[in-house]
Amino acid sequence: MDFLEKQANATPALAESYGNLGDLYTRKLWHQLTNELLTLISTNDALDGEKGLALLGEFISKFEAKLNQLQFAQMVVGITRKVPDLGARAAALAGALAKARARLGPEAALL
Repeated sequence: MDFLEKQANATPALAESYGNLGDLYTRKLWHQLTNELLTLISTNDALDGEKGLALLGEFISKFEAKLNQLQFAQMVVGITRKVPDLGARAAALAGALAKARARLGPEAALL
């Protein structure tokens, strides 16, 4: 939760969204948290590539196994689309794919 508090203080435009994410995470409402994340990622321009990658690495990665994997893939793609550096974009996609394959097995395909 420290990550969300730091991000809320650093980006006041996203403070309410980060507060909602923290509340849903604490209450373990995974479906609602997923919907809130998808909305934040797809509609909020204040969540740029750097902030999105931080959100993915510091927050979403804690509970990604509990998420619907299709929706998780949508989050990863939505975040990486906002990353201007193609190398960082490819690295984030490859990292998410490798973690998903390790967790779900080699038969599973993501992205």
